[in-house]
Amino acid sequence: FDREIVDRGETRSSGARAFSTLCRWQVNQAICRVLSSSSPESVVRYAKDLFERERRDYDAVYCVFDRDQHTTFQHALALVRAYNRDIPSRSKDVDGTTRPRFNAIASEPCFEYWLLLHFKYTDRPYAPAGTNSSCGTVIADLKVFFADYDKSCRDTFARTFDHLDRAMENATRRHARALADGVMNPSTEVYLLM
Repeated sequence: FDREIVDRGETRSSGARAFSTLCRWQVNQAICRVLSSSSPESVVRYAKDLFERERRDYDAVYCVFDRDQHTTFQHALALVRAYNRDIPSRSKDVDGTTRPRFNAIASEPCFEYWLLLHFKYTDRPYAPAGTNSSCGTVIADLKVFFADYDKSCRDTFARTFDHLDRAMENATRRHARALADGVMNPSTEVYLLM
């Protein structure tokens, strides 16, 4: 299965390293790219440019980004839908349904919500509080379980891997509820990469 995963984040971010590790363990011939720009739209546009420039016949392209405070979040989702209308799918799921070529893997408010789900289930909406952004409030909750967490942690994946089954269960449960309620804060689609 040949995939391109484009992640929004700094080259030293725990999210980027986690995806790189995941790719080496779970995905054959994956190419993980990390962008320094934090705009969801820039991630999606870069993925499309890379897809066209490299002319590799990827089965799927995954664009990983956060809602956080980005003004281009909804536009990035619309671009993914538009690209799927323009670029035919070439693979099917086990149930025979066509799998889209371009995929948005969004977290709301941020990737750290996925990490928090390794330790506990929560459906409490996250909003800015005091000097913290909405992501900062997620990180504050995460630090109850992962006291020294910061975006530059080098061992985030190793320290959460043993709780992956719980994260998968929690993320699947929360995402289904978010879709049913139409309230995506909080939710994550990172589990779809596993």
